Amino acid sequence: MKKENKTYWHRLASETLKVLLEPVGIEVRVEVPVVSAPPVADLILIQRKETLQGGWTEEQRLRLADGLRDLEANQILVEMKITESLNEKTLTWLSVYDTLYLNMAKLERHQLRSVMICSITPRKEFLVRHSFNPAGAAGVYESIPPWGGVVRL
Repeated sequence: MKKENKTYWHRLASETLKVLLEPVGIEVRVEVPVVSAPPVADLILIQRKETLQGGWTEEQRLRLADGLRDLEANQILVEMKITESLNEKTLTWLSVYDTLYLNMAKLERHQLRSVMICSITPRKEFLVRHSFNPAGAAGVYESIPPWGGVVRL
């Protein structure tokens, strides 16, 4: 049976982020293309409008969530999992989106970080199996996939 009334959580979250972040010079876009032709992914892109030496301003860092404010990348690609838990499939897709957007936007690796925001805490076994380690604030984890980049939860 096909679900007819899908809630587009990433759209709701991006509108909230726009209100919060755009006044301090952070651009928020929703459903950003990750390849030159459709499909469009359910992603949020958080990007500094101006690339300044030294990264995010103090005012910007105050408005960014734990796990985001300490990232030095100019652009943060966010996938949200509100109603489903993190699993191998969602982790794989985030890595695919990261790679596709990096190539499509012609960015260097240090310019982009990809983050998965989950409302359901991943199981410890999952974190261990995929080499996630605590990174800063409580509930924030990072893993370095064998193919490169860094995935943050």
